[in-house]
Amino acid sequence: MSESTYFVRLKPYNPKQGYNVTRYFFQNNLFVGGDRPNWYKVSREFAAVCKKDEQENGVKTFDVVTKEEQAAINEIEENRRLVSIGLMAATHAVPAPKQAIDLSHKASGRSEAVPLATGGDLSTRDLNLGAK
Repeated sequence: MSESTYFVRLKPYNPKQGYNVTRYFFQNNLFVGGDRPNWYKVSREFAAVCKKDEQENGVKTFDVVTKEEQAAINEIEENRRLVSIGLMAATHAVPAPKQAIDLSHKASGRSEAVPLATGGDLSTRDLNLGAK
């Protein structure tokens, strides 16, 4: 731990993984957890003490991270939350192809797809699947 400022929080409540603490009074400080626990800015020394603390079942009580790690965790958890409530797709968006692919090889017997020279949107006229 080389930085002087760290962020700690209770591990998010998840009884299946053994994270059962939602409120925790530790070293004269009240930490509030739950499904979306609060982050607390602490000194390096206090972060080291928090990192050693464990619950009765042996799992760590706190997440102890730097500012950059905190930002990454927040982004991941927010994306998971948005997926769980249906406001975001679970898969990453696939970028549109830069060139349209010529599928007329189906009619001519060629085995590879050939990009069209003009690009743009592919229409049914471009497919030319043997219909005259």
